[in-house]
Amino acid sequence: MDATKKLIMDTLDQIVNADFKRFIWHPWNGVGHDIEPIPRALLENVDRQDLVDIMVQRYTTNAGTVAVQVLCNINQHDLAKKLDLKLQQDGKILLWTSCSVASGSSVRVLTPSSALVHL
Repeated sequence: MDATKKLIMDTLDQIVNADFKRFIWHPWNGVGHDIEPIPRALLENVDRQDLVDIMVQRYTTNAGTVAVQVLCNINQHDLAKKLDLKLQQDGKILLWTSCSVASGSSVRVLTPSSALVHL
């Protein structure tokens, strides 16, 4: 399994079903600026593995970036920060801006100019 897929999957395994349902809502309603929504029909009745596969197919190398943005959007800031750090440790350079977190730390968030570059 691709490392990014595994990192996203491991993160999604840590959220409860209600938050997973909220997570799914964002890709079909638009995650952020210049991020193409995923058609709702593709996301109906998906499980975590299916969602990760669809996100990687749709967003390719930006899938991790999108996942962190959605986690911020559903107020899962700690998980967003952990995924962000793991993606960095996995050898990816992420170009982001900050999103403040309740604990006072920050998480980088997807912007229109964001890119994910493999080292």
